[in-house]
Amino acid sequence: MKKSILALHNYNQLVENVVNSLNSNGVVLLPTETVYGLMTCYENEAGKERIIQIKNRPESKLFQMLISSLKQAEEAGAVFDERSRKLAEKFWPGAMTLIVPGKNGGTIGLRLPDHKFVCDVIDQLNKPLAATSANLSGLPPVKELSGIDNYFVNGQPDLVIDEGERVDNTASTVVLLCDNGVKILREGIITEAEINNCLDA
Repeated sequence: MKKSILALHNYNQLVENVVNSLNSNGVVLLPTETVYGLMTCYENEAGKERIIQIKNRPESKLFQMLISSLKQAEEAGAVFDERSRKLAEKFWPGAMTLIVPGKNGGTIGLRLPDHKFVCDVIDQLNKPLAATSANLSGLPPVKELSGIDNYFVNGQPDLVIDEGERVDNTASTVVLLCDNGVKILREGIITEAEINNCLDA
């Protein structure tokens, strides 16, 4: 596991390093504006399996898809209706995960993070990422990475980018739009009242 501190002087080099690792089917640990996340290319099934092992995570839990634009989400198979598009336009980039149908069946949990480094990685990679919080399953997300070398016991990410402590450390709000309304699966920074106000506007 290689660990680097994110700073202005090495920013572009670290974007390139992360992209190279992802293009080599790697698993990376990156900061977002909410929590640190374990990530791999969304199409990389072997990478997802590694993350499941690293976290000791139930295989039934779906990965979040991180994208850098609505267009990229649609190209990856996400289907938006009027309500989901309205929420995306209001709260993205930001701490909202929208669960929408996939064009080939099932659902996709989408987020466009409000974090320049992650979005620059996705833009340069030109494909979405599969992501989940960087913690052992059932435990709170890690706030800082000083002890990360000894934290995971079932494998390690290939590359870790450390941006310091996550001060808020509140995960994204997870929203499922049903036929009969809105279901908040996890309330985070964005509240249910804000979501309902947006849809009612």
